[in-house]
Amino acid sequence: MRLIRIQLILQLTPLFLALFDSYSTLDNITNKIMVSSTCTLPYNEILIASESLCRDGLLGITFLLLSALGTAIVFTILVGFDSHAWIYIQKK
Repeated sequence: MRLIRIQLILQLTPLFLALFDSYSTLDNITNKIMVSSTCTLPYNEILIASESLCRDGLLGITFLLLSALGTAIVFTILVGFDSHAWIYIQKK
């Protein structure tokens, strides 16, 4: 009876070792999938991009509009005070 148990254990040992190896492989693959499927990095990049757009983008648009307004005022002053421009406009 004891001999049968030892033989059975010896026969089942490779199966248990193969099962344990398969479980370890499956656990490693599952961990790799979980690590690769986390969305922290793209989420952080989107967050940084939106903050940059709101801060730096709006500041750039403000400077652009102010420079356009300044250019329009300077151009209006130049046309208004230049007598040659008024003479040219009146002839048309």
